[in-house]
Amino acid sequence: MTQQMTEGKSKGILFLSDQGGDQYDIRNLFEEQGFAVHFRDSAKRAMQYLSVSEVALVICDWQLREMSGVIFCRQLRMAPEHQTQPLVLVGEEVEGGENCVSALEAGADDFIEAPFIPAVLLARAGRLLGKTDDVAGTMSVHVEAGQLPGILQYLETDNRTGTLTIDAEEATAVLYFREGRLVNAITECCEDLDVVSEVLCWESSDVTFHEGSLAEQNVVFDHEVTGTLMSCVVNVDEYRETQKNLPPMEALFKIGPATTVELNDNETKILEMAVNGYAIDDLVHQEGMTVRQATMQLHSLLERGLLVAEEGPFAEYQARIYEEYRSHRLLEENLKRIRDILTDLSFPLPPQPESLPLSRQDWLAPAPRLVITGDNAEHLQVLMQSFRLLSARVSGELPRTRRGRNGDDRMRLSFGNDLPFDIQIIPGVLDANGIGSLPEYLFDACSVVFVVSKQDHDSCRDNLRTLRLLRQNFRGVYYLVVPQVANSAGMYEFRMDCSHCGYRLAVDMSLSGSMGECPICNNTITIPDPLEHLTYTLKIPSAVPAVMIKPDIERHVRDLLLFVIQSIQKGCNPPRKRPARKKGANKHAVPTTKLQLPEDLKSSQVLAVSEVKSRTGTGFDVHAVESHDSQDPESAPEEPEVPVQSPTEKKEAREAKTEVDRGTKKLHIKQMPGADGRVEDVQKVLDEIMADENSSTKFLDDDSQFDIDDFVRQISMRSKNP
Repeated sequence: MTQQMTEGKSKGILFLSDQGGDQYDIRNLFEEQGFAVHFRDSAKRAMQYLSVSEVALVICDWQLREMSGVIFCRQLRMAPEHQTQPLVLVGEEVEGGENCVSALEAGADDFIEAPFIPAVLLARAGRLLGKTDDVAGTMSVHVEAGQLPGILQYLETDNRTGTLTIDAEEATAVLYFREGRLVNAITECCEDLDVVSEVLCWESSDVTFHEGSLAEQNVVFDHEVTGTLMSCVVNVDEYRETQKNLPPMEALFKIGPATTVELNDNETKILEMAVNGYAIDDLVHQEGMTVRQATMQLHSLLERGLLVAEEGPFAEYQARIYEEYRSHRLLEENLKRIRDILTDLSFPLPPQPESLPLSRQDWLAPAPRLVITGDNAEHLQVLMQSFRLLSARVSGELPRTRRGRNGDDRMRLSFGNDLPFDIQIIPGVLDANGIGSLPEYLFDACSVVFVVSKQDHDSCRDNLRTLRLLRQNFRGVYYLVVPQVANSAGMYEFRMDCSHCGYRLAVDMSLSGSMGECPICNNTITIPDPLEHLTYTLKIPSAVPAVMIKPDIERHVRDLLLFVIQSIQKGCNPPRKRPARKKGANKHAVPTTKLQLPEDLKSSQVLAVSEVKSRTGTGFDVHAVESHDSQDPESAPEEPEVPVQSPTEKKEAREAKTEVDRGTKKLHIKQMPGADGRVEDVQKVLDEIMADENSSTKFLDDDSQFDIDDFVRQISMRSKNP
């Protein structure tokens, strides 16, 4: 770096503004480049500071409280000691560029239109601070999406010559400029002007401009920057729109109905990966293609009908379980009997004899089949052996086993002479042959258990792909299992990546929640809960069961099998739909199947109905009072005088409603004038209404309420027509 630049950083920058919100951004912008930034909020204070201190650059707002930036510029230039002071005015431009002209005429070295692009401000400030052609780094700044066009246009308007390096997470690109014109562009997977479209799509990047002459081999074409940007922005907009219209990230893919057409190498690669279970995130992030290229080609395959997107693997999980078991042949009665046998087992089980006969079960009898797969063959064999021992101790016979032609192991457990149950283990990492055999593996299966022993990034990527393929071919009950298998050191380990350096670690899952130190980067990391980490990395919804077991313990294996059988039985018997609620029915009504009067009320007593209020609304209460007919007429109390009721009060009395006690489902009775009747009559009317098919269903409907209007109306009719 030149002596002038070094002096500029040591002297610092004076920023003159009365807008406090801008100071923080300006300070960060220049301090990141190594400059000291000094702030003043008035022209008077700025002049005082300049009289005693030397600065490399003054940046002034267009409008200050006591004067405009143009007037401040003129006053500064009137002082002989400040006539060569580098000065930049920042403000909004008006039509015709009048503000820029006024600033330059007042003596400003440059005018930057607000709102400004930070990189452009840095570049122009750097030029004024004394950067020359022999300086290695003319401009170095971090930019966000949308800011890069401003830098390219700045290089054009300033007729700059040199190389612009754009370094992003996606890739690195180099653009070559000669006298403000774009003469070459290079990046991986792109060439010519497609490079510009690519870099404009990057979300953020680090930009460095090296000013200097170009070699002839770096001059390939000659394009105007503004015109190039206008054509490339169309491509960027198309890419952004395509991103929005892609299927959901968890979508599955299958071959579409379109006839075979000629595909390029990249399209063929995406097509094969899509039908082999890879998610969109994997399809658009791969070697040999940029994210934009892969996204556009995936969209093209979908548009042409070569690929068809389906819902994610676990969308509507429970509903699809019911659909799966309606279309599959399941031996539900056998499952129930096996469940009862397993439930009645007492642990520890008695030791098995030294020699057991081979099971008499053959392979011809139909049996429920549980498919097990996972990412660790040793753990799968431990689980298989535990199932074998469990079956042997229950039935007294060794299960039959056989090896399939595709490398799958199948074992027929026996829980009695007529209760076979099949366990099938298939390879965890599916090759092309295994993928083609999935329909055969999963045909008529009753459930799938997926055993996950590794949770590092690469393993999770493979597990997610396998799980998506399994789910595409079988929509029944799934169980995710994290096995606890002790290694030679007695540690229940699982693999994960360091969140800082990405190094693959083996950690003890029994220490979840504790802190540890990465042996590579020495950063502190938290050991996650294996189940929570599993469901997060594999994007598993909460509806899918996930358990952690020790596969070498028979009780754990028994419990896992019980869980699976119970889930299958639930899937075979979907809940019945509740009957539609009648219009006007009280949604807070207490469910009831039959209404009965208490035995102590079946005597010669008087019924009275009164209105009651509760949290669920207004209802009625019924209570038995001693009959006046059983008393001595002379000792009978005088009838209280019934007050005259208005029509509204009479209507409210007629519309009294019922409320049934939640605990006992009995009617309670309380006195109310004007609703007298015999208990025997009430019971008889109730029995008739209950027996009448055409009567109100509100007495039998679990979702409705007792209809007191109907009840009182029929009693009244009976009293009038005995």
